[in-house]
Amino acid sequence: MPVKSKRGGVLLKDNTGPEDPVTAYLSIGEIAKQYGLSRSTLLYYDAIGLLRPSGRSESNYRRYTGEDSRRLRLICMYR
Repeated sequence: MPVKSKRGGVLLKDNTGPEDPVTAYLSIGEIAKQYGLSRSTLLYYDAIGLLRPSGRSESNYRRYTGEDSRRLRLICMYR
């Protein structure tokens, strides 16, 4: 079950057990909002290979996992 963060975003579950595929991913807008970035910044990171989404939805939308979120946290810290 997802957990609400202090900022109101949804945090991903740890990869310690079975995951619900619907709640295990964040959309590009959700992860951008969680880190205070614009959607276009994440699209740029994808284009240059810095942060590629782990998957795509049936509609071909980018989907980010908990591991992607941890990587983005490091990118923001180093930025």
